Amino acid sequence: MLIAEELLLLLTNDRGGLVTGRNETGLGLAGALLCELALMEKVTVDGKGRLRVADPAPTGNAHLDAALGVFADREGKKPKDVLGKVAKGLQDRLHDSLAAAGAVHRERGRVLGVFPQTRWPVVDTAGRRTAVDGLTAVLVGSTAPTARSASLVSLIHAVGAVPKLFGDGTGMSGRALKKKAKTIAEGDWAGAAVSKAISDAQAAITAAVAASAAATAATSGSS
Repeated sequence: MLIAEELLLLLTNDRGGLVTGRNETGLGLAGALLCELALMEKVTVDGKGRLRVADPAPTGNAHLDAALGVFADREGKKPKDVLGKVAKGLQDRLHDSLAAAGAVHRERGRVLGVFPQTRWPVVDTAGRRTAVDGLTAVLVGSTAPTARSASLVSLIHAVGAVPKLFGDGTGMSGRALKKKAKTIAEGDWAGAAVSKAISDAQAAITAAVAASAAATAATSGSS
């Protein structure tokens, strides 16, 4: 399972909704693809915070290769200016992959009997619980973070979902959980190039989410 697929499974509740907003989720998933490509040493972020493609050869995974193509086309730009492009339609494609793997189920319906709505109830609830428990162990310090688990904690922190996912299983306050997640995200658990890419992905997601929220507030205010 890709980091992005596991992230989406974590952000999907048992009823098939999202624990975060759709925009935040999409950006987090795009950041997860950047993290995965960084761990594969395909993409890096240089000292000026700009994307560099170290190896453009296809990975064989459609989701990663689509993201790699976008990063290659926009090499030299900062992640915050690129993740939005990668995020377009990504959530639905990843949910399709999870459905094909038997982790979620596609459920079509209508809101108020009029507006089409698709939900993705979790089928593999045991697998999701195992993933949550594994990251909880990292947060409380009983398990050392790996590059993958630290990436997931970093991404969940960036989309603001740490208290929602782990608040009941740690005995820690939401504030303490956020602080610990930030510490893990910034820790020395991977090579410098990978850490830089993941740190910039987290910063890009945070910045993009903040910009989107500001734009939404401005639109609501003007109306």
